[in-house]
Amino acid sequence: YLRQRQFIVIKQKERTYAPGSFAHQGREMPFRQLIRFKTRVTPNLDAPVYIPDSGGSHWIEVEKKPFIFHLHARDIEDQIIDFHGGGIFVPHSVLGSGQADRFRKIRDAYAMHEAAASENDLGPTARRISVPNQRVAFAPRDPGKDGNTLLDTEGIYLLARETGNAPAFPFTPYLEVAEVRIPAADAVAGGQGLQSIQLFQKYLNSSQGLSAPDNPGGVFAELLNSKPVKFAAEQAGGLATPNLNMSGLSQHLGPIAGTLDDIASGSFDPVDFFNGMEAKLLGGIDLFEIIQAAAGAGFDAQIPKLNVKPIPAPPAIPERIEASLKWQPAVQPFGPFEPTNNTDLTIDVLLTQYVSDSPPPPSSRIEGVLTNFDINFADIITITFDELRFVKEDNKKLDVHVDIPDDGIKFGGPLKFLNELEKYLDPASFADPPVLDISPSGVTVGYTLMLPPLAVGVLTLKDVGLGAALSLPFGGGPEDKMRVRFNLSERQAPFNLAVMIFAGGGFFAISLGADGLEVLEIALEFGGSASLDIGVASGGISVMAGFYFKLERNPDRIELTAYIRLNGYLSVLGIINISVEFYLELSYKEFPGGKSKLTGRATVTVKVEVLFFSASVKMTVERKFSGNADDPTFSEMLEPGDWFEYGEAFA
Repeated sequence: YLRQRQFIVIKQKERTYAPGSFAHQGREMPFRQLIRFKTRVTPNLDAPVYIPDSGGSHWIEVEKKPFIFHLHARDIEDQIIDFHGGGIFVPHSVLGSGQADRFRKIRDAYAMHEAAASENDLGPTARRISVPNQRVAFAPRDPGKDGNTLLDTEGIYLLARETGNAPAFPFTPYLEVAEVRIPAADAVAGGQGLQSIQLFQKYLNSSQGLSAPDNPGGVFAELLNSKPVKFAAEQAGGLATPNLNMSGLSQHLGPIAGTLDDIASGSFDPVDFFNGMEAKLLGGIDLFEIIQAAAGAGFDAQIPKLNVKPIPAPPAIPERIEASLKWQPAVQPFGPFEPTNNTDLTIDVLLTQYVSDSPPPPSSRIEGVLTNFDINFADIITITFDELRFVKEDNKKLDVHVDIPDDGIKFGGPLKFLNELEKYLDPASFADPPVLDISPSGVTVGYTLMLPPLAVGVLTLKDVGLGAALSLPFGGGPEDKMRVRFNLSERQAPFNLAVMIFAGGGFFAISLGADGLEVLEIALEFGGSASLDIGVASGGISVMAGFYFKLERNPDRIELTAYIRLNGYLSVLGIINISVEFYLELSYKEFPGGKSKLTGRATVTVKVEVLFFSASVKMTVERKFSGNADDPTFSEMLEPGDWFEYGEAFA
């Protein structure tokens, strides 16, 4: 019988692609020089399964698996790169036929073949070219800038493009996707795994590559899926460590985020760069809103840069890997934040990973410093900061240092008079002298000023206190909000006002947050009294009325209470005493969701004393004029079993 076997012998062992054979002068192909087959002869091949309408082309397979060739080539920086991959056998007659439709059939069959690889299986496939953990240069570096384009590469995927320069060999390969590791991101975030990148189109289109004037950002690659690089360390108080939403790679900037066209063009927008990530400063100031967008020659300094280095440096064996980020962006006014000409913002991050046989856990240190700035709350209170510093280290509490000068608290607007009163009033007049309370959670500053009693004719005013306080929390959470509070006396210590037989009192307080009103409280009480004594009998009457109002936000809540109280008494020779009190109250409460309740209550109390005998009667009536569905019904409050048990107790 006749036995037939097929195998492939590589005759042209090397090939170099001239830059002119590529659409982008070779920038699209890292391996284009001295591509050399290390595999010279294949084993016996499986019977070919031809690609339809391809002129006899087929995948090269052995034992129903793609046969993997061993090759090496020189990359853009003339490094020898070793790699493995499969392929399609194309008969020479097809190559020289000039039949473009056949080439497209072959190209499409190659492109549609399964190309995926997993983190656990990084071996070569028919489509995936394995480049096991080798540093590949993906673009010629710009000699005028620091950095490089070397990436730890695990695999690449190639495609072919038609070319008319060589009819006998009518295609050139180009890089579709590369699977790489990004050391800076891995060191900071504790390992991000493989990243899929493709070459940046603006780099490909420019004949000057990374030296092109329209690409000062040096962007050469973009990630197929934007990847957040989240720092493993905690936030340094309100000056949060920036988490990069990585979208591309630059020669001198490293991992970058935001819109790559903008970065490549030399412009930087921090809001776009961090892609909606939040960091709050001093209880409500958006960190990214105070950072200036930058363009032109100075934009490089605005972009956070990751630097990774082994300690000690090669050729010594490293004991640890240090990843550092230093960010010094320019700032701008926003909301209550008012920078000066000397304002500086610096964020330093140092993350250390140990590489010994029994390494200790990774460590981190994050420091944020903001100097020479003012916080101006609605031109009412202004606080000057010489320095605000946060330091956070592993297993240590947040260390906060605040430096406010002696004259760093100024009142303005309707409270400007407090600055003048301080000059003339005895310090004893201040119930609390100018308050400055600094704690790890925040800064509180304020005044409480007790005014002296005032008597003008029949009018007497006393116990009047003026207070103002500003709270600046260091945290950036939703509960950490900047707030200011003003008050005229207090609920527990109201002012007193008397005009002849009429007297009353009250208080007023308002709390404002960075986003508006938080709490408003008002209370006022007024009334009068009169008495009569004719010897054998004496008596008196008093009438008091008042109201209390409270408006609260987040959650929305309104409370309004009004009341009237009437008292009367009569005494005859001290033997018979009669007193009557009538109290009427109307209360309105509004709850979140628009639900409300209106309640009325009336109470009458009568007390009679005759010699050694006394009796008192009190009657109360309460009516709910308006309610809401949140009030539980009787059946909701008692289960049937509980009701039967209750009833049996009286049976």
